[in-house]
Amino acid sequence: MPLVRLLCWDPHTASAKAKLLKSAGVRVDASPFTDDSRIISVMAELNPAAIVFDLDKLPSLSRNFASMLRTSKAARHIPLLFAGGEAEKVARVRRDMPDVTRVPWPKAAAALTKILKSPASPRKQIVPAHILAGAPLHTKLGITKPMRVALLDAPEGFTESLGDLPAGVVLTNAIHPEIQLALCFVRSQEGLHATLDMLTARLPERASVWVIHPKIKSRYRVDFNQNHVRNAALKAGLVDYKVCSVDADWSALKFAWRR
Repeated sequence: MPLVRLLCWDPHTASAKAKLLKSAGVRVDASPFTDDSRIISVMAELNPAAIVFDLDKLPSLSRNFASMLRTSKAARHIPLLFAGGEAEKVARVRRDMPDVTRVPWPKAAAALTKILKSPASPRKQIVPAHILAGAPLHTKLGITKPMRVALLDAPEGFTESLGDLPAGVVLTNAIHPEIQLALCFVRSQEGLHATLDMLTARLPERASVWVIHPKIKSRYRVDFNQNHVRNAALKAGLVDYKVCSVDADWSALKFAWRR
């Protein structure tokens, strides 16, 4: 039986969705994905017959992971399937990769069967335009219009790596009521919790924040990973909705206050 990898961001529904996919005559690995920085190498090593992304929760995270897989020669051959999600929330996913099948969950098993019988040629797969364009870092981080941005505990040279900022962007080294975006670097669990305490007290209601942390295989020795960042922030009342690879050493999760 072929192996299918299910990437589901809601552990409470993963088992039921895996059971639905198994009706297509496949084995399903629905275990939590715990090393976000190694999505390409992990999937290339596992080499599943297909990867199913659950869009019911965090569709932007699925979009980013799918985009990363499409850029890799080692993983590009693996067929992708998008399942679930509200149409208005997954519009960008479908726009970036229109060749990937997206179906509601009740039709996922049938769609999976069709994909496995005749997978598309990698030569016909679409690499998202924003990946091909090589967007500058400030664009990837959402600094695309005049705004006030707080930059906290950044490593030396990071400001220069942002590139030429759009007119009207103001960088500050503190969070105040006028800021619209914060970029907070954390290097340990202790630093993570201290940063979240500070954000709880100071981050404006309508502002968003990137919590930027070392990748597992970076030059920094760390005692935490992206799951620690996500879980701690959720407990603080923040909800993540985007992921970004900053460079070879740093990864980031973007959060906003839960409405």
